[in-house]
Amino acid sequence: KNDATSSDGLHVITRNGLSGTMDSVRSGLACGSDTAHLNLLGFDPREYYRGRGSFETIGSGLIMKAGDIAFKCNFATMAHDSEGATAPSAGSENFFSSPTSTPLVVNRRADREFTREGPILCEALNGLVLTHDLNGNPFKLAIGNPDTKTSPSAALRNSQSSGNGEAISYEILVRYATEHRCGVVLRGPYLSDAITGTDPLVNNKSLIWCTPVAKLPLPQQVADLWFSYQSKAGLPITEEAKELFIKKDRVLWAEYNEALLTSQVVNAASAAMTRVLMHHDINLKERLPAGKSLANVVLLRGAAKLSDKMPSFTLRHGMRPIAVAPTAIIKGLAITAGFSLIDPVEGATGGYDSKLVNKSIAVEEFFADQQRTFGELFKDAFGEDGGRAQQIISRIRASKEDGHHTGSNTVKEVGGSVNRNRQTAVVEMGRFDDDEDKGGSAVRQHSGSPRRNVAGGRPFAAEEELINISAIARLASFVEKDLVDFVFLHVKGTDDAGHDKDLPKRVAMARKAGQEVLQHLWDRLPVGSTIAVTADHSTPVTLGDHSTESVPFSVAKKVQSSVATSANHDGALYFSEASCELYGSLGRFHGEQMLTILKRAQIGRAS
Repeated sequence: KNDATSSDGLHVITRNGLSGTMDSVRSGLACGSDTAHLNLLGFDPREYYRGRGSFETIGSGLIMKAGDIAFKCNFATMAHDSEGATAPSAGSENFFSSPTSTPLVVNRRADREFTREGPILCEALNGLVLTHDLNGNPFKLAIGNPDTKTSPSAALRNSQSSGNGEAISYEILVRYATEHRCGVVLRGPYLSDAITGTDPLVNNKSLIWCTPVAKLPLPQQVADLWFSYQSKAGLPITEEAKELFIKKDRVLWAEYNEALLTSQVVNAASAAMTRVLMHHDINLKERLPAGKSLANVVLLRGAAKLSDKMPSFTLRHGMRPIAVAPTAIIKGLAITAGFSLIDPVEGATGGYDSKLVNKSIAVEEFFADQQRTFGELFKDAFGEDGGRAQQIISRIRASKEDGHHTGSNTVKEVGGSVNRNRQTAVVEMGRFDDDEDKGGSAVRQHSGSPRRNVAGGRPFAAEEELINISAIARLASFVEKDLVDFVFLHVKGTDDAGHDKDLPKRVAMARKAGQEVLQHLWDRLPVGSTIAVTADHSTPVTLGDHSTESVPFSVAKKVQSSVATSANHDGALYFSEASCELYGSLGRFHGEQMLTILKRAQIGRAS
């Protein structure tokens, strides 16, 4: 983020395009990567965010089911006694049994270099089964309000009065993600994500005792609600009003009781995983003798159920997306939003050692393959040589951005479509009629004028040329279902350096990203490609955490001329907060506007 310390590659988009600064979610908000990415991709976090746990676990490869809760987790180091000892000792297996006896977390990240040990430890934890809480009691779901004597609705609750349900069990599923991270899923009945986690979020703080965040309907609150019905101008309390109150009371207690049970399960799960880790050979025979931090606790945060109402990115924006994201949380978010993945990419670890250039090569090769496939299908359908595939693809994308056309409409614009009912084909260069009088011959020509060029190319050779209907159908299907318009490439190492307060690594990662990602893609992607560069949040090395500052944003469309002109460049020279804010023409905007700016840049209307 220092103009003087970054290579030219970091600034290539800025120097060929338009710039500004962006608040990922809202100005003054220090947001997380999950909420920031949701907003950047056009999904309001206030509506679609349930917690980051589901993103982490889905991205790590775990399959969630309805009713599961998931957590984003760290392998961490905690002390087992007041002296700060991290190795197990006599009696240390009872390291916590109440909110007042939780141990100290001395290091939230046991080790960033954890790609060998992480999968082994995850395998040891995966499949643990829980049947009892930390006090040795079987897990049971309380029903109704356990304090019925003090609730004015007690007489109306009848069979819903306090009691206990059947004994139940829970399974722990664990999958390695990246570096010190893993995904954890709890599976079983009556689970709620209205709970805290166990992660204190900073070093040298006590492990958090998981508790409900679901609203507890206290007896006084219940009484206030009940008596409010009696204050309605002296009207009698109707049976309908009574039933409404009873239903509300039951719902509140049901939500709270599920959250209470879930918190007991989470605390038991945390203890069970620690017992396994304390005595694992990786800790006792490898890390302890070597003087390394022990990975003796799994910190759980971001409890979340599977989102059931988030629409796909394609449905929301009319573009078909793909992502290159080695970190589990971003990968899982992309999967949830309907992205396909270029995965795996060799050497793309998400850490400082990540081979960023391999991500760029993967994107380059993907689009080359897509262009080649389109050209072959186009040749089969229309007899063209397919050499103008990129030109036609660019026209398709431009028309979709400009007019919100569907994939099938874009095929009509460049050559043809299939009447599935009558198995007839209509070949038109300028437009396509969808009226009902297409019957008759196998091929019907556009009447009234000679054929026009396809996307600026030559006319078809023969006026009565027969068209391969099945080939057109394959082309139409490819454009509608497989033609990718949007690629998201994520780089993690710069953020890691900010959290680690390591300025040299931060500068090195910025330079690396500039040369191996931005400059590589700018040099190799075809003319007509639009590239944007930004950050999901700021992570200053002086703070070591996310902060409230806006981030720089630049977007450029690659044109034939290699020289930037006033029409496509606004004067900003460096991808930095200062340069993009002082000289950028886009001003300061919120993250949900980013895709609109990107679309307008694609059709030449970004400024």
